[in-house]
Amino acid sequence: MDALNLDPTLVSTWKGYTEKLKTYLARKEVTEALTFIEEVDQFDLPDNASDFIVYKALANVMNEDLNGGLSTIQKALSHGFKTFWKFDRNSKAWVDHSDPDYILLNPIHHNTEIQKWIAQHYSVQIIPWGFDITQTPLCLLRQAPLRRENVRCYISKKKLKKGEPVYEFQFFNGSHDTPSNTFFAHGDAVNSNKSAMLNIENYRSNSYRLNDYAFKTDYTHPLVSSFWNQLDRFDLDAILQIIANPPVHPTPYLAQPLHTESVASLVGTNLLVNTDRQIYYGTGGIFANLLYILIKCGYQQDIIRRLPTLPDHFPLLLMCFNDTTLRRSVAAFMGYTGLADLYEQALSPHTKKTPQVVKNLVDFGHKNPDFRRQLAKSLDLYEYHLYSNYRPGINWLFESFDCYKNARGGGLLDFLISEPELLPV
Repeated sequence: MDALNLDPTLVSTWKGYTEKLKTYLARKEVTEALTFIEEVDQFDLPDNASDFIVYKALANVMNEDLNGGLSTIQKALSHGFKTFWKFDRNSKAWVDHSDPDYILLNPIHHNTEIQKWIAQHYSVQIIPWGFDITQTPLCLLRQAPLRRENVRCYISKKKLKKGEPVYEFQFFNGSHDTPSNTFFAHGDAVNSNKSAMLNIENYRSNSYRLNDYAFKTDYTHPLVSSFWNQLDRFDLDAILQIIANPPVHPTPYLAQPLHTESVASLVGTNLLVNTDRQIYYGTGGIFANLLYILIKCGYQQDIIRRLPTLPDHFPLLLMCFNDTTLRRSVAAFMGYTGLADLYEQALSPHTKKTPQVVKNLVDFGHKNPDFRRQLAKSLDLYEYHLYSNYRPGINWLFESFDCYKNARGGGLLDFLISEPELLPV
């Protein structure tokens, strides 16, 4: 197998790489294994669900390069690779110690220094996480009379009466796709709790700290997991470059041949699925959510000042925020008069989009070919035009992104109608 002739963006390629590397190591052909790793390592990131990084570390150890092996193991942990447990000789996931893979990994399993490091830094124990209104970041906050019944105050635990003034809120939930449940607290209980009021002020004024968000860091993209696991190395310029150029791939679509017997066959039958998936497909929204956190931590103006150093599609990611002032600032930077108002129209509920509104969006796109290209690139990377309850991507459950609820992000496609070749499909 010539590694350079395979597509490194495919899951199947990394499975093939892994099997070839295992074969070299099983034959104790360590030199050949290391040469093969050098060829493959020119690519960005391995599939985080493959065992490639496991056997890369093994090759280092078998070559008596303990530092190289340990460095690879440390990277596997910080980046959240899913098969990290295989490094741990005592992992309960090893059902059978006579498993050929377990035996092949003996040089790692019997290395005292490596196993000591793993014991110190790796734990499969699930630590209960309790939400706390005095310190857990909020992602939604409203004040209004209570419209529900049989609800208790989050702070006092007393039963609330319908119509009473309450705070309605949800907590940020780390790498989980959805925030916490919706909670309610009586206005007086919140107002008299200084720590709760400070948390609310941090939410409203974008004054959180990054450490406030550093929990449940097992994200589906290793570069985001790595960001959270190495906050002591925080570099705003570096993370903005990653957010602006995320190594992701588009969500695969289902294909249906239209010559089948009836329209009814479009649902549930004869769907053609491309099973050879690309690595990290559909994960662009995670980077949009990371940008949201940077803004909630007070970096908005720093980001705006850096726009000239970032790719020309990046400002449109800031246009995703349901913030008129921010949108106008970004539109002014890009030189697109009226774009902030058009975004509000594009992302409005479908029932409110008149034919004239759609025409306005189409006309703007037609008159601004650079904008069309920039938007197409942004949609291709972050996929906020898609809608799924199972893979929400850009998190429309955050108050800042609530304009993407109910598939309203699809309204941005109207800008591209005059050049349908750019549509991200």
